[in-house]
Amino acid sequence: MLLLAAATALSAQEPKKPLPAPQSKSAADAATANTLAIENASHAAQTAAEIASVQAAQSNALLLSEEEHADSNYRSTVAVQLTTVVLFALGFLGTWLKADRDRRWAKADALEKEQIANEQTAKLNQIHTLVNSNMTASMTGELSALQANVLLLEAHPDITPAGEAALGAKKARVAELEAQLADRKQATSLANAQLVQDEKGEAK
Repeated sequence: MLLLAAATALSAQEPKKPLPAPQSKSAADAATANTLAIENASHAAQTAAEIASVQAAQSNALLLSEEEHADSNYRSTVAVQLTTVVLFALGFLGTWLKADRDRRWAKADALEKEQIANEQTAKLNQIHTLVNSNMTASMTGELSALQANVLLLEAHPDITPAGEAALGAKKARVAELEAQLADRKQATSLANAQLVQDEKGEAK
């Protein structure tokens, strides 16, 4: 008890320190509000900058994508056009080559047919000439024999009526052969002249 009383007395004797004056409640609230406003504004500005950056990146990506898409479409269009031109050119070239081949084949066929026809004509002419030559030689031999017989019959002094009849028949045959041989000679001359003219025309 004595100790408690002494402590109480000492504390009563010590001078009391003045307490700091408390700030007003409205001033503290205003400072807190300003701090919060600054923090909110900074956060909002940061957020807006991030959003703007993202939007700008998205816009750039969209523009690049559109440009790439447009470039891809342009390349595709050019490729299609070039392919169309190449296919058209190849088709035209193929058609022209086929037509040229057909023309060359037709020309070769015509030349071959003409050559065959000329060879056949030449063979026929050769055969005809050979036949005519043999026939002419035969007729000439017959004519010579008849002329000799006519001379013998005419020289016979005692010719009989039968001999006279035979002589007349032989003379008629001689005249017939002479006429036929003359016609053959004329036809051969004309044929030779025509052959020479044809050869000159082919040479030109």
